[in-house]
Amino acid sequence: MDNLSKNHFGRRHLMQWAVGGLVAVPLLNHSALSANSPPVSESHFETLDSFLGDLKDGVFINYNENPLGPCAKAREALAKTIPLSGRYESGFIKNIAQIISQQENIAVDYLHFFAGSSVPLHAAAIAFSDKDHAIAYPLPTFDKFFRKPNGQSFAPLISVPVNEKHQIDVAAMLSAAPDAGLYYICNPNNPTGVVTPMRDIEWLLAHKPANSVVLVDEAYIHYSDMPSAMSLVAQGKDVVVLRTFSKIYGLAGMRLGFAAARPDLLEKIVDLDFNHPPFPAFAAAEASLLDEKLLPERKAYNKAVRNDIFAWLSKRGYKYTPSEASFFMVHVGRHGQQVTDALKKYKVFISGTRPHYPDWVRVSVGSFAEMNAFKAAFEKVMASA
Repeated sequence: MDNLSKNHFGRRHLMQWAVGGLVAVPLLNHSALSANSPPVSESHFETLDSFLGDLKDGVFINYNENPLGPCAKAREALAKTIPLSGRYESGFIKNIAQIISQQENIAVDYLHFFAGSSVPLHAAAIAFSDKDHAIAYPLPTFDKFFRKPNGQSFAPLISVPVNEKHQIDVAAMLSAAPDAGLYYICNPNNPTGVVTPMRDIEWLLAHKPANSVVLVDEAYIHYSDMPSAMSLVAQGKDVVVLRTFSKIYGLAGMRLGFAAARPDLLEKIVDLDFNHPPFPAFAAAEASLLDEKLLPERKAYNKAVRNDIFAWLSKRGYKYTPSEASFFMVHVGRHGQQVTDALKKYKVFISGTRPHYPDWVRVSVGSFAEMNAFKAAFEKVMASA
């Protein structure tokens, strides 16, 4: 692995494990750290310019990040609030809660904000499952936070492969786990980008065990044409909906998301929260929510880029998942990790394989320029033996 790959892996995965550390992890004291860590000189630390240079030196279509970044109004809000970041100002929370309440037709006390949506996902896995009530979910999906950082699970994990059309089979999930405490649906599903119709979610809610909860992760819902499950929350159903500002809003680095649920369900998740999102994140999110052009323009842009890469792949005979999100999986006909590693030589970084998809790779939808770079590199890699 070259230096760029090492640096990129370390930075991104350190953040992931930090988020994953919601469950109790033994704290290391200074002497313990000293005993297990080699001496580090200042020369090992990169400058800010070097760090930013690394982020620009390559095509990073591996984490479903938005290539457009924050919208103009969000950047203006950030410029105004960053000088005030020395304060814990929480007034923005009331503002943004009111805005979402009006936009989603949901009560304010049904909302709670977190430092990203991974924290409430992790918390829900703990809150609604135990040794007698499993976590049921499709495979593949975004299931990394159903485990502790050491790989152990909080409860029995029951996974059900998606069907031949890459769709989540809710009936099969219920059949495999009739007494589960939590049923997880990522909609659109990560990594396939395939949507689950509202009627399937409603069916699961109608047939699940009485005390279980359906968790709908809508990190990518705005890219699709699917209706949101927020209406089910407003009806007081046994459902928790997760949203993030990381994806279509382009605020991944600001770390802000929220959960929507009945207050009694929300309380169980909030009890496991211990952090507060940063002040500038609320300001940027509020500006984004009030920008009426943001969602339709970004959805259209993502769809245009996605349709372009799909047309290119189709012309060359490649199969891909019918994604309605900002990513897709493409069949490469060999072990996907080989293709993933080969693309790194051209400084094109993709996400790689998933369970039950050993000869497929996930690719995020970047800008037109980034996807053109992917096409050039992918063509060279696939032409090689």
